[in-house]
Amino acid sequence: MKTVVVEHTLPEEEKVCPNCNEQLEVIGKEVKKTLKIKPAEVIIQEDVYYTYACKNCEKNGIETPIVKHHRKSQ
Repeated sequence: MKTVVVEHTLPEEEKVCPNCNEQLEVIGKEVKKTLKIKPAEVIIQEDVYYTYACKNCEKNGIETPIVKHHRKSQ
């Protein structure tokens, strides 16, 4: 069975910490699997949604929000 992986990342302009303007780093991900059936073909699509945080604020003890990729209906 074929698996198709679709990675959903934030646009570069959204990967910035709102507290200190440092670059956010990936700290995790969520994977949603969808079974798609086509005549004579079955495919599993994995949608990978990354989670981001600011390591600079974290190491300096500043609370920073966890940022998740925006899921859009497909």
